[in-house]
Amino acid sequence: MSDVVHRFGIDQLWVGAAVSFVAAAQLVFDFGRSARDHQALQRDYYNLLADIEESIDPDVAKCASWASRMTRIAGDEPPVLRAMDAKAYNDALDALDSYGAGEHLYIPWYQRFLGGVLSFDGYNYRKLSELPGYKSV
Repeated sequence: MSDVVHRFGIDQLWVGAAVSFVAAAQLVFDFGRSARDHQALQRDYYNLLADIEESIDPDVAKCASWASRMTRIAGDEPPVLRAMDAKAYNDALDALDSYGAGEHLYIPWYQRFLGGVLSFDGYNYRKLSELPGYKSV
């Protein structure tokens, strides 16, 4: 690869530095962790769903057991990234195509930028129609 980029005038030293930087970042941040966590949680939820569906006439104790398993699984979930949730809410409204722009949540620019990393707990996301100076189109 370094020979190919060298033809475009990029020194091989920079290619080596870039590879080293990405490898170090992978060690520090473990980019695949989120995917593994999601896969394990999805498996646990589907196993619980299968147990629920195979019971024809569940009693109260069985329902309580399922509720406790669901709580244990939810306890393993990572913290909620609220800015990402607000963006997903806006995307869902766009997909439904039944709501006006004023129903979308306002997400500040810095939260759009850092929303995949920080949780922004306690921030109150307001609808665009609730903001002062908003004019519907």
